[in-house]
Amino acid sequence: MKKIILSILLFTSTILGVKAQDIAYPQGKFFTIGVGLPMSFSNDKTISPLWYLGSGIEFKVGFLKNTVTSCSRFDIVIGSIKEKPVLKPKPKFSYSGADFSNMKFAHSYYKRVGGNIHQDVLVGGQFCVQVALRSHEATGNNRLGFMLFTGLKAGAMTRGHHDAKWSYTSNVNIPIIGMLGRPTYIGLPDIEFKVSPGPMNFFKNVKLVTLNKYCAIDVNIEINQQQKAWKFNRYTGNFSYQYTPSPKGKPLKMGQYSLGYDFMVKR
Repeated sequence: MKKIILSILLFTSTILGVKAQDIAYPQGKFFTIGVGLPMSFSNDKTISPLWYLGSGIEFKVGFLKNTVTSCSRFDIVIGSIKEKPVLKPKPKFSYSGADFSNMKFAHSYYKRVGGNIHQDVLVGGQFCVQVALRSHEATGNNRLGFMLFTGLKAGAMTRGHHDAKWSYTSNVNIPIIGMLGRPTYIGLPDIEFKVSPGPMNFFKNVKLVTLNKYCAIDVNIEINQQQKAWKFNRYTGNFSYQYTPSPKGKPLKMGQYSLGYDFMVKR
């Protein structure tokens, strides 16, 4: 993670002194709605020692405001994925898997700090709320993996154009500080059992985390195709990876990459 952060800072610092000019990308306020095809890989030791692979579908809604000097956006992404454990040799019979659901709410703001005639460079941050649920199917031992992260991320963005109709945006976000809730077993620690668990049993597991307790990277690439002055097609690609050693002895490694399409209209 240190190498990633240093690379972003080095990339930004090399172009801060270059004067930016007007660039042909979608300017104004936009509403977006879209769909994506995510593929995941995960290893959640709270439910299984195995790696899991899966694919599914996600739905996206967003609001975007692009100006010459800044970019602000609000995005909602809700996805569902069917996962199967990685077993060698692969069994010939049907075997149990997991249902993975992911919900993400993010508000981002980036301010232009430099660039050149072809692209802008912006830096900023993101406030993010992400909930991940993984229902693990096993005979007589169905488990529910759970993770909640809410906090601040640092980010960098580039945006530019290829010609009058085609433009692009890319951004990278890395968490700085936040609150992480990750119970070990259906909302309760393994050593605790209550007939009627309440909300406080979950919140006892929420803790303040920085890079040493929760690290992640989120990379997004968007290609915009202008159809009319008020309408755009947006083709998207995303890669994300998350890791936390909490709870102790039961770490989580989770990644996802996806391709998608958004319909973007001017408000």
